[in-house]
Amino acid sequence: MAIYDCFQFFDEEHILDLRLNILDEFVDFFVFVESTTDHQGNPKKLNFDINKFQKFKKKIVYIVVDDTEESIKRPHIGGESLVEQHQRNSLMRGLKNCKDDDLIILSDVDEIP
Repeated sequence: MAIYDCFQFFDEEHILDLRLNILDEFVDFFVFVESTTDHQGNPKKLNFDINKFQKFKKKIVYIVVDDTEESIKRPHIGGESLVEQHQRNSLMRGLKNCKDDDLIILSDVDEIP
């Protein structure tokens, strides 16, 4: 059984570092997405730098979400935006090798299980 820790990344480098170090001995893969847009659909630069996390390189499955449809890029009031849903759903791209008995953890980067 493999354990996959899945989350979205924006720019929370310190929290990411903390999460990777705390869960390293328990998790087989860290699967996370970073998008070229924010949750409102506005363009943003990519912030993740693998060079800062070399220790975890073999465990990291980093997915860039750059295929957000224009029709869902719009401001929202409360709740989860369609853009955020698309980003979270994009985590599935990193789970292609999962087996039926694998454990998948899905949370926000700052919600360390």
